[in-house]
Amino acid sequence: MENVFKEIQGGRYIPQSIDYPSMMKRHIRKHVSYMQPIYEAISNSLEVTEGENDIITIRTYLQPSTVEGKYLFLSIQIEDTGIGFNKENFERLQRLFDESKNCNNFGTGRIQFLHFFDKTDIYTVYEEDGKKHRKRIVLSAKFYNQHKAVIWESDQEEVPDETSMGTKLSFFYPLSDDDKNKYNELSSESLYDKVLLHYLSRFCIRKDNLQKICFETYINGVLNHSKNKVITGETIPPADMTEDFILSYQTYDKTKKDFVNTNKKEHFSVNSYLLPSNILKKNEVKMSSKDETVETTSLDMSFLDKTSRIGDKYMLCLVSSEYFTKRDGDERGKLLLKSKQDFIKSNDIFEMEESHIFVEDIRHEVVNKITTQYPQIKKVKEDF
Repeated sequence: MENVFKEIQGGRYIPQSIDYPSMMKRHIRKHVSYMQPIYEAISNSLEVTEGENDIITIRTYLQPSTVEGKYLFLSIQIEDTGIGFNKENFERLQRLFDESKNCNNFGTGRIQFLHFFDKTDIYTVYEEDGKKHRKRIVLSAKFYNQHKAVIWESDQEEVPDETSMGTKLSFFYPLSDDDKNKYNELSSESLYDKVLLHYLSRFCIRKDNLQKICFETYINGVLNHSKNKVITGETIPPADMTEDFILSYQTYDKTKKDFVNTNKKEHFSVNSYLLPSNILKKNEVKMSSKDETVETTSLDMSFLDKTSRIGDKYMLCLVSSEYFTKRDGDERGKLLLKSKQDFIKSNDIFEMEESHIFVEDIRHEVVNKITTQYPQIKKVKEDF
């Protein structure tokens, strides 16, 4: 059965000269969101597939609990029809801080796998030297004490040419009871909403050539067809507003005791979408980095909590910029943004000489854009 972890046999562990327990405690810490390992796996699938002819399937495996209508999490699987873990991709999996995808993708997503789940189980079919092969890869932090490794791989097996390429990645055994309780609540419907919101920026850019993303729920190993959901290019709403603005980088002038503009500038895009209330529960503004929605508390938009629906929908405003990508940390989605007050408080002599764009200025421009577009939001802002 797909929801059962099969014990590993034979194969080999891949030793590395990295003290994983120490690194996971001190450097790449556990993400605050229980969804992060799932997003990391989906992002990988999006990166190795090309467009509308590819399929990504997200399967949730549950079993009934002793409480009627409630379920217990068994596993979640992300399957794609991509190129699989060929030699290049497997070597990238082994390397931390690998920038071969791009300069702001550090290859540290698998550390979130280790933080959240005891076992990450991967079955992959790929092509090398004109032949197709299959192998299994398992990740677990618990391997480290005995094997000084967190990755195990099986021997590769040659398969017939007609075998479809792709990868199935499954998460088993949440390490935290709190996380497990949250995974117990997962379903095709909830995952559909979360994935749509998280990747809306990316999906909108690729709307005309978007992978088909399917959501399935299995109860005791049996597919519940009534719960099936799917995202396609036709699912993605058009932008209700598209605006741009430019901000200058600033430095702190100690003589003037004030911030001054430099000649260096950055471009920002503001796109708003009107989404039904079953997906979005209130009007929100979020940042987008690497084509993914980023949760951030630094951009204070608390006045939006007092705003009502726009028609029968709520507004999701996504703010994107290369500046956010440059400020994205090792943990995907943690933007290193500063307010002017934080900047002055730090009193870091080296940082004082650097130029920044500050969250107050970003917020000011974004608020101007959305209050111009939506009069009902403008009135609430003025009252606030």
